[in-house]
Amino acid sequence: MFDRKKKFDEDMVELKAEMTTALMEVSDVNNFRDVIESVRDLDERVSQYEKDKIKMEAEDMMILGFRNDYKLFEEVNTVFKPLRDLWYAAHDFLYQKKEWNKTKMRDISHEEVQNLIDSNFRTVRKLKFKEETP
Repeated sequence: MFDRKKKFDEDMVELKAEMTTALMEVSDVNNFRDVIESVRDLDERVSQYEKDKIKMEAEDMMILGFRNDYKLFEEVNTVFKPLRDLWYAAHDFLYQKKEWNKTKMRDISHEEVQNLIDSNFRTVRKLKFKEETP
């Protein structure tokens, strides 16, 4: 049981490092499709780890009578969600931009455009990146 928790924590450290590389250190936005694929992959993995964490918490409670500390998962989740939301917002906007470019101006819904811009603006405003000090 403790080996499983230790492995879970090691996975969280690796996942956080991978996230940082894949999502925060992107310098070439021409590889946008690759970034979005990474985001989707990371999103699936984080979701699976969350399910695993819930299962392990329940087992800890039944067997040990208390829950282990899963702070590393919460840390990873806290770092990942804003980045995921940012990249999905960028993806949605770029996808819609391509669609708008194929459409006659009179056929583009100004309300749809305004809603997308407002939604993406709210997403970006919610982002809170902590400045890490050495």
